[in-house]
Amino acid sequence: MKINTLVGALANLKGTARLIEGYSALSRAERAGITLDQMRILYSDLSKCSDADIKGFMTMGKMLVTGEVVVKGAAFKSERAMIPTA
Repeated sequence: MKINTLVGALANLKGTARLIEGYSALSRAERAGITLDQMRILYSDLSKCSDADIKGFMTMGKMLVTGEVVVKGAAFKSERAMIPTA
């Protein structure tokens, strides 16, 4: 883990914790067979999210957790680097 990644995570502990907690809760719900509509009832903040939003978060979360996708933080030399366009 790069120092910048660690510093970023520590600077926003609540956000990092919410990300992990959210993925964990939704993955448990998914394994339990709870539908996306039921998840929206259980977790009212999901009412703003489409099926594609929730499925995308779950897909990316799973890929990151399992190591199938590793996003290296070294793509840019500085925080102010331009974001590449397709």
